[in-house]
Amino acid sequence: MCVNIEEIIMSLDLTKRCRIEVVSPKVSEVHDENLLIKVAINNPVKSKAFCEFIKPCKRVLIVVNDATRATPTRKVMKQIIPLLSNKDITVIVATGAHREPTEDEYRVILGEFYEKLRDKTTFNDAKNKNAMKFYGVTSRGTEVYVNKIIERNYCIIVIGSTEPHYFAGFTGGRKGIVPGIAGYETIEHNHSFAILPEAKILKLKGNPVHEDLVEATLLATRNIPTFAINTVLDKNHNLYACTAGDLIASHLISVKFAEEVFTVKVKEKADIVVALTNPPLDINLYQAQKSLENVRLIVRQGGIIILVARCREGIGPRNFYDLLVSGGGTQEIFDKIKKGYK
Repeated sequence: MCVNIEEIIMSLDLTKRCRIEVVSPKVSEVHDENLLIKVAINNPVKSKAFCEFIKPCKRVLIVVNDATRATPTRKVMKQIIPLLSNKDITVIVATGAHREPTEDEYRVILGEFYEKLRDKTTFNDAKNKNAMKFYGVTSRGTEVYVNKIIERNYCIIVIGSTEPHYFAGFTGGRKGIVPGIAGYETIEHNHSFAILPEAKILKLKGNPVHEDLVEATLLATRNIPTFAINTVLDKNHNLYACTAGDLIASHLISVKFAEEVFTVKVKEKADIVVALTNPPLDINLYQAQKSLENVRLIVRQGGIIILVARCREGIGPRNFYDLLVSGGGTQEIFDKIKKGYK
């Protein structure tokens, strides 16, 4: 359930004493969502059209997001599954280092294709070293281990969604492979760059996390035909734009659409900012704290941020909880992270 923050603010009767501005992502015009997807896959970036791309493929691996993303996987699959009727299809949920989806989450992700594909669907168990293959080392020293399921398929289709990310710049694209179906050590080493000042929201060029992700992804997929389908959603989770084709190039174009939806100009910095976290990022505090990153640039120095999130699964990963309760000031916690990033 989404909270109407405007109604809450107005009910507090603050309007006579405070200047209030409500900012949120855009709501798109009414689109034919199926048409947006069809146009994208038939007019891909740096790639053959989807039907031509899949023609030589006997086995296909479809990489999809887990329940922490609002990716319209079902809508995309509705367009591509009929075109794969004579292919051997495997689906892997790009959980990265997240937990396995629940049965209900599998149903939400796959929708009407659940019954047909459930036995052909798996998830990325990042800590299962036997499931991983080594693909090399990036220039930043990240050892690239990716699920060797990609070796058992002639081609890969990556379905993702693009939105701002608090240290990778933007989600989507390359993240479907790394961290999506990567090994734990690979994810951990890449994410350790998040503490560097260049790793920040909306930034790709010069962002060490993003650039390392791209390099790692290209190492893993260099010999495997890969076709990306990137979606951009509006405030109401309706499809705003869709791009397709080359995993890296099509993602960069989707980033431009994501900027149109998610970046908002404000009149001035505020004394108090209420950061509302809508599903699915309200699943736990670890995911919900991304909302703090989304608003911290518009609060005055010394101001207040109020985070509103259901956190229906509690705090999140144990190591995140341990940091929260470890005591000390910000710098002490930061020093702990530097000594051994987890």
